[in-house]
Amino acid sequence: MLMTFIRKNEDIFRLLAAFAVSQLLSVALMLLFDGMAEGYLYSILLNVVCVLAVNTAVYLMICGKGERRDKSADYRRYEPVVFLFGAVFLSCAANMVTRLILPVRGGEMPQGTELIAYTVYTVVLAPVSEELAFRKAALDRLSERSENTAAIVSALVFAAYHMSADMLLYTFVLGYFLGRLAIRSGSVLPCIAVHAANNLLTVAVAYSEAVATIVNFAVPVLGAAGLIWLVLSGRIWCIKSRNR
Repeated sequence: MLMTFIRKNEDIFRLLAAFAVSQLLSVALMLLFDGMAEGYLYSILLNVVCVLAVNTAVYLMICGKGERRDKSADYRRYEPVVFLFGAVFLSCAANMVTRLILPVRGGEMPQGTELIAYTVYTVVLAPVSEELAFRKAALDRLSERSENTAAIVSALVFAAYHMSADMLLYTFVLGYFLGRLAIRSGSVLPCIAVHAANNLLTVAVAYSEAVATIVNFAVPVLGAAGLIWLVLSGRIWCIKSRNR
């Protein structure tokens, strides 16, 4: 009975195995290179090599089929923008709920040269490598299941990947929206753009009170409007199987 269950859900188990292997490889590399250098810039480089690059490589090797998903017939060019505001709106709500439940960790933000490295890492390297892993390889592995199941499972692994209780709801919501966008667009490129825009917005809000004021006003309005449109048009809740 157990083996039947495993065979029936082979895609999910392979995805979890890839996640576990990638984390072990990341830890091994961190232990190997720990103490060789110090400073914030080194920690950024270490994260890129050990967490992002290793995870992406393992996912592509174990889970990737290299097949392009078909674009939904009614996919529209402006959908990535709507998905972005909808995701940010719900992610902020998730973050507020988390703050009521858990003590959210804080820390000093980098400055000067470190800020440049942090921004490149957050806005470029992280979105590209994470989207290749979670919205390319992971969704391809789950391609025979319903679209909703594929989006939910990949979002759960995406949230677990960040290894942070205070970011769990935030990353799950963002991951689900990105999964739905990948399915609708048939490409990982819109997901990279939305992920990068979301991260850039986060950095900008942290460093600029003016941006934070605009975001606090615009996100609830645009996010709520975008979310209503996504729900009413069925772009979020479609659960059909992806037959190719």
